[in-house]
Parts: sequence; C-alpha cells; structure tokens
Amino acid sequence: MMKLYIIRHWKTTQWENDIILGSLPWTLSEKWIQEAHKIGKYLSSEKYDISKIITSGLDRTIQTWKIISEYIKVPTSQNFIINERDSWIAEWKKESEINWDLYEKKSLPYRKHLNWESFIDVKKRARNFLNYINTNQGNIWILIISHSVFILMLISLIKKISIKKALQIDIKNKIIYFDVNTKELKLLDIN
Repeated sequence: MMKLYIIRHWKTTQWENDIILGSLPWTLSEKWIQEAHKIGKYLSSEKYDISKIITSGLDRTIQTWKIISEYIKVPTSQNFIINERDSWIAEWKKESEINWDLYEKKSLPYRKHLNWESFIDVKKRARNFLNYINTNQGNIWILIISHSVFILMLISLIKKISIKKALQIDIKNKIIYFDVNTKELKLLDIN
C-alpha cells in the first residue's frame, strides 16, 4: 500500500516580507528552520514509516529536506516536476507591486504571470507526477516536500474539486496524507 505525506517547505526570509519568490532560490528564515526541525522530529516517530523522500529542486525545499533528513534517514531524490510554478514577472515583488487587474482578465484556472505557468499548467504537472508515483514507486510511504500551488493542484486532482476551491485550502503547518490505494486524503495539523 502506497501512502504519501506531503508538506510545504517552510517560510523564507523573503516570504515573511511578502515577497513573491516563484522559482527564486532564497533561504529559510531562522524561525522556520526551527519549525522544520519540529516536523522532522514529528515525522520520525514510529507511526510514520517513511522509506523515501522526494523534494522539488528549489533551494527552500532542499533546505527543508536537509533539516528533516537529520531525523529521517532514507533515500532522497529531487523531482523538478513538483517545483513551484514559474512567476517570472512577479518574482522578487511584493503583492502590492503587481498590477492584479491584468490577471483578472483571465479566468482563474488560466491566470498566469505573463507567458509563464497557469494553474491549469501546474495541475497538468501534478497529474504527471501522480502517474509517475503510481507506476514507479511500489508499495512504500513517501514524504514529498513541495510548494503551495503544486500541492493545492494535487489536492484539486485527488479530491476532484475546482482549482478555485483548492486554492482556498490552508495547508500551512499541515501534513497532507494521501493513501494512493484507497484515495483517502486528510490534512493533519502539526502543532
């Protein structure tokens, strides 16, 4: 039986200042480094039999993984298909510096940062990742460390809900549990 435990990387110093990072490589804040240690300890308990970790290729997820790997010593691989969506023109800006009126001219699923990825595009990547998991991993428990939009698009697929509804789900400080065989999905609080 395959089970997935999915977490979002911890906050960066830039994110704490409301700066959009997209695919930029910034570092975790000191406060959130401590939180990553907390999740590492939590997931290393006997009730979680994690045998593999898959992380995105962006620095903030790799930093989160390195902290967690102090507690969970299992093989790890990077998979760029689970990266955050590209934000190009919005990267390194605060939300208040972006002309959101330009975005409102497209329906939410197709909204994107000038010629980069829409939510639909990320959802396609999420579908490809689920297909990869189903065909290449066997019956194991996997920890996935990724990003908000990618995780929410996975939830949209798994729960068969709209992108808009998925984007309203709060995944901060949560572990998303998904049993691939039974299709059971739960959001577990870490605090």
